[in-house]
Amino acid sequence: MIITISGQPGTGKSTVAKKLAVKLSFERKSSGDFQRQLANEKGISIKELADLESKDPALDKMVDERQKKFGEQYDNFVMDTWLGAKFIPHSVKIYLYADEDTRAKRIFHDKENKIRLDSEKLSNFEETKQNMVSRDNNNIERWKRYYDFDYTEKSHYDLTIDTNNIDSNEVIRKILDFIK
Repeated sequence: MIITISGQPGTGKSTVAKKLAVKLSFERKSSGDFQRQLANEKGISIKELADLESKDPALDKMVDERQKKFGEQYDNFVMDTWLGAKFIPHSVKIYLYADEDTRAKRIFHDKENKIRLDSEKLSNFEETKQNMVSRDNNNIERWKRYYDFDYTEKSHYDLTIDTNNIDSNEVIRKILDFIK
């Protein structure tokens, strides 16, 4: 079984994917793994790669092709990925959603994200929210242009879960109930 978990930044997809993979004794992958791999191969940072991806479709497509191939070659994994519904269509496709303020609060208070995104200077809530919305809108626009695919369209998914007022353990319970 392959489970792909998508959702806008701050919905909990990475946290849920990590915990769900442990619970199922599955491997956990992230589309970010493929980005980091490509950035390392090119000798650049993940932020530099993201900037280049927004200008060069070939780079974006290289990352997406790696994700697609992984989904074709392996089984029994959970992947947090924005485009899993597009590139691993035979997976159980989960979409997590929450409102902008909830998502921005989670990102602002998440130490791991602060460390990972330190170059973006997440100094206050409003700045975090603006950064989050801007990056997500750029991604949505780019992927619509490249693939004619809007990852926020809930009809692409087998299960959608509102994470506004529930924790990751409750989200995992809903997913496990669904896959039974």
